[in-house]
This record gives sequence, C-alpha cells and structure tokens, in this order.
Amino acid sequence: MRIAFLIDELHGAGHKVRSGALMEELKQAGHDAYLYSGDALVPNLLIVDSYDERARMGAINHRLLDGIQICFIDDYGGPLNTQTNFIVNGSIPLGLEYDQVVGQTVLFGPQYCLLRPEFRDLPPHEIRPKVERILVTMGGSPEGQELAKQIAQNLAKEMPGVEMVIPFGGTDAMLDSMSHCDIAICSAGMSLYECLAAGLPTVAIQTADNQRHNLDTLCPVYAMEALSSNVGYLMWPILLMEDPDIRQAYSLRGQQLIDGYGTQRVRVAIEKMFEGVR
Repeated sequence: MRIAFLIDELHGAGHKVRSGALMEELKQAGHDAYLYSGDALVPNLLIVDSYDERARMGAINHRLLDGIQICFIDDYGGPLNTQTNFIVNGSIPLGLEYDQVVGQTVLFGPQYCLLRPEFRDLPPHEIRPKVERILVTMGGSPEGQELAKQIAQNLAKEMPGVEMVIPFGGTDAMLDSMSHCDIAICSAGMSLYECLAAGLPTVAIQTADNQRHNLDTLCPVYAMEALSSNVGYLMWPILLMEDPDIRQAYSLRGQQLIDGYGTQRVRVAIEKMFEGVR
C-alpha cells in the first residue's frame, strides 16, 4: 500500500517526530511509506501533519479530484476535519470535539499518541529520595534548545548542588538522560509525551499554541504541574515535586496514560480501512 506524508517542518520538530514514527511503523509492516512530493505516483492514503491551511486544502482537493483517501494528524479540531477520511489526535478527549461525518474514522486519545518504538515497554522509573538531577528539554528546534539553556542556567542559580541535564543526540541518548534524572522540565508537545511514557515526573511549559490543550487536560488530572511560558514561576512546582511520594504518583500515572503503542494502533486501523489493498 502506498502511503504519502505531507509534514510541516517549519513550526517545531514535533510534526516531524510523530509523523516519522508512524512512517517507520508502516515501513516495518511492509508498506510503501514516503514523503509526498506531488509526483505522478498517486498514493492510496495521504497523511497530512500540518496546520498550514493551504496544505490541508490541497489535500482535500486531491481527495475530491483524484479519489485519494486523506488523514489529518490533528491537535485542534475544526471544520476542515470534516472533509477527511481519517483523523488521528493523541490528546486527551476532554473539551475538544469533532463533528464526525458518516464513514469517517476518528482515533482520538492518548492511546494513539505517535511515539517512537523505543518508548514502548519501559520499566518503572526509579524514584530517588532527593531531587539530584533535572532534565531540561524544550524540543528539537534551535529556539527550543536555546530556551532550554536559559532555563537550566536560571535553575542552577536557584538550586545549587542539583545537576541540570540538557540531552543531546538521538532517542537512546534521551532515554538514558531520562533514566538518570528525577524531574523533567519540558515543552508541552512531543517531549511531554515521551517523558510520560518514561515515567519521569514532569513540569510542562507551553511553547506553542497547539500545546494549550495538553496543559489543560494532562496537567490537572494526570501527570504534572502546569506552567505558562513564564519561566519565573518554575520553582513552586519543582519544590512540590521534591516530595518522593508525589513524584511516584506522577510517574505511575504517566506510564498508565502513555504506553508507546500509538503508532501500532494507528497502523492497524489504516490496514483495516484499506483491507485488501496492496
């Protein structure tokens, strides 16, 4: 089956990370999954991970003119989604609804969060008596990396003796850093989901508009203390999480919420929709 991806790489690295994870899952299952370039090879399914309205409207036009099935990976909801065959949203389904149409498949909830396979079946996170290391990650963009450095520098002044860890490298390096840290401070996008899957108690910071829903739904109920993008208010949730019992509770809730199998579930749903297509 031919499955093309149209990915927004201009607005943060999260789109590329989650769509890349799904693309790799599809390839491993034997499907022809590739980045869409508008060439003559017409895919069976076009997956759009972009908030550029021109990209979304272009995909809808392809559906109408060429009969291509289309899928939006979404965070917001909204009227354009009624024109798709397939919607994937890994957020908590509270306060965000879709006007689902007949024949449309909607996969909505954290069980469909698109993480890399390295985040599956992770062991429980070790909760140490004291906070000794704090992981700081604001995503993979240059702006995010610079913000992480600023936060780490500010915290180091307030918390002498506590090591600030800014991960560099691939997934293995990130997981290794997570396993050796006691708390994470991260942006409320894909980095947040990865920390939850690893069981790392997390302070989340909104760095993009599409992260607001994560803060509103994940933070009060499930796994972490929420902040606005004002880093001046970092200390009170960190002080709260000096309590190992609170960190233990947050760690368990995070891994109960995110198990890392979202890409597999989405792949199975796609295969079911296209059963019999090669």
